[in-house]
Amino acid sequence: ALGTAAFLFFSPGVERHEPVTTVLTDHGPDLFRLPGDFEPQDIMFLAGGPLADRHPELLTRLVRSLGTDIAIRLLHDPSAGASRLTSILADPALADHDLQAVPLPVRSVWIRDFGPRTVSDDLGRRSMVEFAHHDRRHQARDAKLAAQLAVALDLTLMGGPLSLERGELIGNGRGFGMISEAMVEQNAAALGFGPDDVLQKVASLLGIEYLTVVPPLEGEPTCQVVLFCAFLAPDLVVVGQYAKEADPANATRLDATADFLAGLTTRAGRLRVERLPMPDHEDGAWRTYTAIVFANEMVLVPQFPAYCPDLDAKALAFYRRLLP
Repeated sequence: ALGTAAFLFFSPGVERHEPVTTVLTDHGPDLFRLPGDFEPQDIMFLAGGPLADRHPELLTRLVRSLGTDIAIRLLHDPSAGASRLTSILADPALADHDLQAVPLPVRSVWIRDFGPRTVSDDLGRRSMVEFAHHDRRHQARDAKLAAQLAVALDLTLMGGPLSLERGELIGNGRGFGMISEAMVEQNAAALGFGPDDVLQKVASLLGIEYLTVVPPLEGEPTCQVVLFCAFLAPDLVVVGQYAKEADPANATRLDATADFLAGLTTRAGRLRVERLPMPDHEDGAWRTYTAIVFANEMVLVPQFPAYCPDLDAKALAFYRRLLP
């Protein structure tokens, strides 16, 4: 294995509310690394076929918002027949965009979750990393996407039996990562691995040196880290914040996570932590402002104008202050 756990503070089956750090010392970002979401991007892939069929206006607005300094590739299933994608590609307002349809089978709109990750070395050479997916949201045919993208982009494909959705792990691009506690426990149970084995395998595939295990939000079904954390720079991380009177359990969890991260030093230096108030979930919907999408000089921030417009405005002002 490329990564070896030197110190592992992990107690399976014991309920915790604070992050736990594993130090992986035999592998760091010197060979290859997982880039941060905030780093420059060449191509953005979208589930073009499903979005065009189900949410055509949203897809059009999204493509317009992404601007012209990033290539946009709209994946679609050629066997699914004609879709509204053709009319979107012909939209005169998008004529100056680097926009193309790519005939690769994709049925689910959740490409950010089931899509592969890429790692890079110091020379800019990239490889693609594929993880298994057992979520019923993802169609069986979507499991072929990573291999087909690797062939299309002429990239080496690496992978293994671990199940890891993109939102379950985030990184600072300099060898530090945060991973959902639920992901570790689920893979350990499903594959018969110890928790330390799961972490070693993830670190080895993605070039991570320090991996922090964080508890997910209590009551939130996907258990994803992106619903309450986001890196804006190698040394800058956003942690969501709930009012104690509205959600005391998750307010305590996120406060503990923020305090823990503020005390860590990575290759990028001491982490800076910024807190961002989150919408409540009294109606059962888990809204977030940290599941952002970077597109070079642009950041797409979720908005909920019918539910919390004042908080939306504060979230936009927050990101404009930190990302001028």
